Amino acid sequence: MVIAKLRPKVFQAIAAAVCLLALTTGLTRAGSSEKWVQCESGPKISADLQIEGCTAIVESNGETVKNLAIAFYNRGNAYARKGQSDLAIRDFDQTIRLNPALANAFYNRGNVYRGKGQHNRAIQDYDQVIRLNPSFAPAFNNRGNAYARTSQFDRAIQDYDQAIRISPSYAKAFHNRGDAYARKGQYERAIHDYDQATHLDSADAEAFSSRCRARAVLGRDLRSAIADCSEAFRIRPGAANTLNSRALVLFKLGSFAKSIQDYSAAIAQDPKDAWSLFGRGVARVKSGDMADGQSDIAAAIAIESDVEKISTKFGLKR
Repeated sequence: MVIAKLRPKVFQAIAAAVCLLALTTGLTRAGSSEKWVQCESGPKISADLQIEGCTAIVESNGETVKNLAIAFYNRGNAYARKGQSDLAIRDFDQTIRLNPALANAFYNRGNVYRGKGQHNRAIQDYDQVIRLNPSFAPAFNNRGNAYARTSQFDRAIQDYDQAIRISPSYAKAFHNRGDAYARKGQYERAIHDYDQATHLDSADAEAFSSRCRARAVLGRDLRSAIADCSEAFRIRPGAANTLNSRALVLFKLGSFAKSIQDYSAAIAQDPKDAWSLFGRGVARVKSGDMADGQSDIAAAIAIESDVEKISTKFGLKR
């Protein structure tokens, strides 16, 4: 099984749906066995070595069309591992030209497009994956992610629903559906999905952090929200998004000094974090520090013009 890992957070690990060993069994190969081993080794060797092996095969004479498709596909995955998106797409293009029935090539190319922020192109590729393999849950999940990034939350939720129907223990699909419900302001439904996500994957720091934030926005179960953020920190210490979530909980609890500390820690990681700047500003105003509070609020609005409108819905009011 081929797994191509791209930039952290921007790209999720690419889980291949097709076993290349099964694809290549019985095929005659013109390239040396050593180069084929390199080309098919995936994450077991460096991306550069895999690219070297696959390039030797692509440039050799006498390979079958199926073998060339495999070489381009593997090299595309290697380029993806290196974060060389355009080269990866180029090789997946060649793979699809040679073998238009290979769902995995569409899937991995879609993941690369999504990582580049080209969500509509990604959706087109996931459409093809689903056409070729309607029971492949990750394609529905990732198409849902692409719809969510273009604010098509209802369509995203439909895709997450389908991913969960196919794979009822798909923790990430529950997590992602929870995020989509949260973006729609349906925090109760979001919390229910985060419950499922954390039950299925107790190492998902983001799910604990997101549930912490959802509870904070609702202003209920705030002690449970603190416990969620603590668990998120245990899994991934110091994460800025969890600092921001816990700061909101502390604000709702009236612990303005501690809230300011968490917002400040988040801002230290990203001085352009408008949401933490605005939260710290409101907390400072509430604690009587009008000058610094107003300065933070102005800085936040300069970075993100609608930060006050959205934050007010969360209960962060001047």
